[in-house]
Amino acid sequence: MSRARLAMALTVGLVGASVVFAPSAVADHYVSKTFHPTGGEQTYTIPAGVKKLHVVAIGGRGGKGADGGDDSAPSGRPGHRAEADLAVSAGVTQLVVGVGQNGGNGNGATGGDPGYGGGASGGFGTPFAGGAGGGASDVRICSGQSCDKVIVAPGGGGGGGRCFAIGCLSGNDGGNGGDNNGGAPGIPGPGGFPGFPGIFGLAGVGAPGNPATAGGGGGGGGGGGWYGGGGGASGAQAPTPLIVAVDGGDGGHGSARAGAGVSNFSAGETADEPSVTISYLVESTTITYTGPTSGFTGDPVTLSARLTAASGPVPNASLVFRLNANETCVGTTNADGRATCSITPAESAGNYPLAIGYGGDVTHQPSSTEVQFAVTRKPTTLTYTGALTGDFHDPATVSARLTLTSPGTPVASQPVTFKLNNTETCTGTTNADGVASCALTPGEPAGTYQLTATFDGSKALLPSAATTDFAVTKEETSLTYTGATTAANAEPARLAATLTEDDATPIAGRSIQLTLGGTQSCVDTTDAAGLAECTITSTDQPLNAAATVSATATFTGDQFYEPSNTSATLGLRHMTGRGFGLSGKAAGLTVAPTPDTGEVRTARATTTAPPCAATVSAPVGAWALCTSVTTTLAPGTSTARTSVAELGISLVALRDVVATSRSTCGTTTGNVTIGTLTVAGVPVAVTTAPNTTISLPGGKIVINEQVPVPGGLKVNGAHITLPGVDLVVSSATSAIHNC
Repeated sequence: MSRARLAMALTVGLVGASVVFAPSAVADHYVSKTFHPTGGEQTYTIPAGVKKLHVVAIGGRGGKGADGGDDSAPSGRPGHRAEADLAVSAGVTQLVVGVGQNGGNGNGATGGDPGYGGGASGGFGTPFAGGAGGGASDVRICSGQSCDKVIVAPGGGGGGGRCFAIGCLSGNDGGNGGDNNGGAPGIPGPGGFPGFPGIFGLAGVGAPGNPATAGGGGGGGGGGGWYGGGGGASGAQAPTPLIVAVDGGDGGHGSARAGAGVSNFSAGETADEPSVTISYLVESTTITYTGPTSGFTGDPVTLSARLTAASGPVPNASLVFRLNANETCVGTTNADGRATCSITPAESAGNYPLAIGYGGDVTHQPSSTEVQFAVTRKPTTLTYTGALTGDFHDPATVSARLTLTSPGTPVASQPVTFKLNNTETCTGTTNADGVASCALTPGEPAGTYQLTATFDGSKALLPSAATTDFAVTKEETSLTYTGATTAANAEPARLAATLTEDDATPIAGRSIQLTLGGTQSCVDTTDAAGLAECTITSTDQPLNAAATVSATATFTGDQFYEPSNTSATLGLRHMTGRGFGLSGKAAGLTVAPTPDTGEVRTARATTTAPPCAATVSAPVGAWALCTSVTTTLAPGTSTARTSVAELGISLVALRDVVATSRSTCGTTTGNVTIGTLTVAGVPVAVTTAPNTTISLPGGKIVINEQVPVPGGLKVNGAHITLPGVDLVVSSATSAIHNC
């Protein structure tokens, strides 16, 4: 798998369904590609992201000069090894590579063929030819048709051809190429030829042997380079033929070069075969976590880490952060190698692994690290804001405000439980302002108790509580009298009252004292409806002017309830009545009621009976007049009775006129009896039906005249109306009140 594909796979694994972090990093290493001689240009594509290359270039060695088969000819000179670092400039994506070839060996009289890379041919021999120079190896940066050889490893010069004699002397070698000039040609002795000079990019050809002076070797060709080496001179023949002669001189080597962007350059001869090896360093990387080690559940937290290599910070790299294999974010490193990104922990409070991974790239190895990250809950503060006092059995609104401890932000939609005296409880939910409220009804006696408000916490929030003193006060009460509205002496009186709270809730189980007239009382306990009732067995109350008696109800209160009382006015049953024998006007005179009980008014059993009147004289004549009013209790009655034995006035005479009126709480009756009635001495039949009228000349007599009065009836035995006469005979009135 290529490094690019490996990096992609690691990154996909980091952000995918499961974290697949890089294995443990290995040591820094190079990725290399080696080019060998092909006789032409080759190309190297620079991997994206590579900023520096390491280049080792080896030039071709020079070919061996020819000899008679005894391997005595000079060997070609070795190629050079050039090693350097090459900075990759922006926009440069490819290098052109030239790998020099070794120079050809001399073959008899034929000079060696030059190797690719600027080496030169060896000179032909007389009879032995020189070897060819080796080609230079180079790396070029090209733009269009223009190329710059930024690294050049020169080739070695070819060896000179062997002389044809018993003894051979060394010939003159060609000069080496310089930084700005080619190698100088080898200068021959007498009878030899000079080699050719090296020029820019090409070496000088070795000098040919001189046919006129047979026996000298051909010169070696110069080696290729930035500037080529000079060709060796051909050998001269000594004065003594076949005894002493001169070998051809070796070709000089070309010059090395380090161009723009090259550093750490070195060059020197090597026996290695020609090649070009281009490498880039893949560094191991280290991730150092630099962010927070804790965060709140449900709150974004910014994570950070730094990616470094031996060479320094690694910019523009993607770091993947993953908490507990769940929440993931990706950050890109800046120039300092730092990457940040944000996650929102969804875990419950606890410690979880936070893994940070880097998938690597072309020049950096993958790496990963893991730290422990504490997911915590936010501290909260609960502040009590509700009522501090409340009546027993009355709902009190309790409330508290829930906020984050810092910065005091209200917390909504959370339950808060309130508990009074560890007994009564209610729960409210916080609103947008963080306030929770509910109604709590105290059931304790009056006193001070502890009230607690508690938030039990949540996945993201720590619990909190608040405590305060709560004063329970006595509940207000109300008494309403609901008993009898009247009372009668000598009869039972039902007294009753209803005890309620201030909201009309009945109060049961409380003792109520009920009092009649301030002198008679009884006690009862309220039932479930708050009703207390009891009976005064026999009422005994005086009659006042208003004919009333007070009834009071008293609750003295207790540790739960305030005292209360009420009162009512009852009507006291009483009887009234009056009786008189005769009253009215006659002959211009007034007849006072005779005899007269007066107005009788009493609440007790009484008899009012004034002495009878024996006679009443002028202007009327009446005899034996009696009257009385009698009252009774249980049952209450009022009875008035009046009788007149005889009466005469003008033409009218009456005997034994008796009138009776009786009143009870159920009925009122009246009746009249008359012995005789005469008018002008003539008897008149009498009918005693109520309000019977007998007409007389100039007047009338009403027998059993009945006139209703409040609570009863007035009964007149006879009411005589004549000119100058208006007399009532035997009047009886009875009434009963407050039944």
